[in-house]
Formats: sequence, structure tokens, C-alpha cells
Amino acid sequence: MTEFSKSYSPSHITGFFSVDNNLNPKKKGAIGAGIILKDGCITKIEKNESKEIKIYINGIEDEARTSRYVASEILGKDLGEEGVTIRSNFGVPVKGGFGTSAAGAISTALALNDLYSKNLTFNRLSEMAHVAEVVNKTGLGDVDAISVSGGLVMRKKGGSVNYGSFDIIPIGETKVGYIFLKEMCTKDVLKDGKIMNMVNKVGREMLKSLVKRPTLENFMRLSCKFSCEIGLADGKIKDAIEDVMANGGLASMAMIGGTVFAINEYDCLKDHGRLYETEIMFGRPHIIR
Repeated sequence: MTEFSKSYSPSHITGFFSVDNNLNPKKKGAIGAGIILKDGCITKIEKNESKEIKIYINGIEDEARTSRYVASEILGKDLGEEGVTIRSNFGVPVKGGFGTSAAGAISTALALNDLYSKNLTFNRLSEMAHVAEVVNKTGLGDVDAISVSGGLVMRKKGGSVNYGSFDIIPIGETKVGYIFLKEMCTKDVLKDGKIMNMVNKVGREMLKSLVKRPTLENFMRLSCKFSCEIGLADGKIKDAIEDVMANGGLASMAMIGGTVFAINEYDCLKDHGRLYETEIMFGRPHIIR
């Protein structure tokens, strides 16, 4: 009988952020805020005889460097004796601003820890996934937000769960609608000095405003303001956001991805692309039995 382990991680949309730099990748991260979504990632891992790490994203073999980094760190010398096949399937668009690399990394860490009985704590695994994101430039804070407890998460100090500072804004069950318009590469945006100067300035201002009025509605308005001021929202994204606002809803652009997400009245998004629905969830990544 094949030995395997399965795990689940929610996804995460960042509304706004600012880089919190540090030479130590465990302490480097981002401040800001975002929502945790029910549709996320399910990862199944089984041993193989190739002595290699094979990773499949939605059924297609992929380099998946962030998850691969985590696997190498956890397996260590075990990798020389046998290999593993990692299959991560996502219920949200990859490269759409849903923190999929983070969800893939933390679910990979959990499943490997279970499969090989490494007996590592959740925070240790989360920190490994955080470092993998920072080192590979695929994210700065999604792993940490996903690891806290769900809902609407404020990141007040950057870094892994062992070093950062987080707070949760109490909210009720909320449906979220979204359209995915285009892929965006997080690494490309993070190395764009002009954009990042704006991100770091505006992101800190948005967090201060959210701390003063910590509500879901204010988060959405501040996220919209952020996406417009930093210049990432193009014509199609702006048009979709404005349409939702005109119809009584609240909308913004996912950071960093070509996705428009909205709450309340968002049926008009159908006029701009294929409308998907999910919901804000409350919980953390876990093993599936």
C-alpha cells in the first residue's frame, strides 16, 4: 500500500502592504492586511524511488521552487535514500494574487512533516515556508497571514510567525466574488524600484488608517486606494472596480496579481470576466485524514 499524506491550506489576498526589510529572512517580511479565503490548496505527497523531488501543480510538472525549497529543508539526508512526489491542486488562480506559492509551501511542509514523522511544530513549519518565500522572492507575508487563524489579518510587523506581529479584525461570514484577468509575477514587481518606493510609502499609510478604523469595509476602501495610487491597476482592472463601486459594492485589486475581488454587490463583475465566488474562512492549514 502506498504511503502518503494530504494537507490543506487556505489562500490569501493581500489588499495592501509595505516591505519590512531585514538581512535575516526569518525577520524580513511585510506589514499590511489581507483576507483568508476558503478556496485554497490541497497537497498530496507520496514517496517514490527516484531519489528526486517531483512537483506537480494542478497536474502539470513544475519547478515550484518555493515548495521545492521547503521539501529540501525538511527532508535533508532522507532525500538521498528515496524521493517524493508532491501534488498541489489549487482552487484559485495561480499567479493571480492569492498567495498560492505560500499555500503550496505551508501545505507541503505539513504533509512532509506528517509523512516522515519529523515532529516539527506548526510555527517551525510555517517559518520554513516563510523563509522559502523570502529567499525565492515569491512573497513576503502570505505564509504568516495564512498561519495565524483566518479572517481579516493585519500584519503590524514583518517576519515569520515567530518574529512578526499580527492582529485579527473580527468579521462575520462573508462571500467574496472575483474575476481573474491576467497573471502577474510577484518577483518582477518586488524588484521594480519605482513601484516599490510607492508601495512602501502608501502601504504604511494604509495600515495606519486601518488600525484607526479596523473594519472589513475600511480594509476594502483602503485596498482600492492603495492599488490605484501605486499604479498597478490598469484600465480593465480599474473599470471592473469602478463598476462594482457604482453598483453599491466594494472592490479592489489583489496584491500581487491581475485579480479584482469584491464584497457585497458584485454581480456586475460578470460583465468584465468569469465570476468566481468563495468566502472568508476562519482556521489554519492542517493535515487531512
